[in-house]
Amino acid sequence: MKVLLDVNIVIDLCAERYPFSRNATQVFGWCKENSIPLYLYTGSVQTLIYSLATQIHEPHRSFSESLKIAKEELNKLSGKISW
Repeated sequence: MKVLLDVNIVIDLCAERYPFSRNATQVFGWCKENSIPLYLYTGSVQTLIYSLATQIHEPHRSFSESLKIAKEELNKLSGKISW
């Protein structure tokens, strides 16, 4: 079995969007426990970074800084991804 992730599930997890983050955590945990590979469509990467940056953006920092933080959060999720 393989799991293709929707961008919104990854954003839910990284941005901790309640109540959806709870379900996303369960999906990731279940896949990890059962050694099920997770995939993300390559074309979704830019959308994911931008959407996550929008979710975590705060007025006291530039949007460029929010993009950098978004990339760092995604790298925490998977060290195997090269952004």
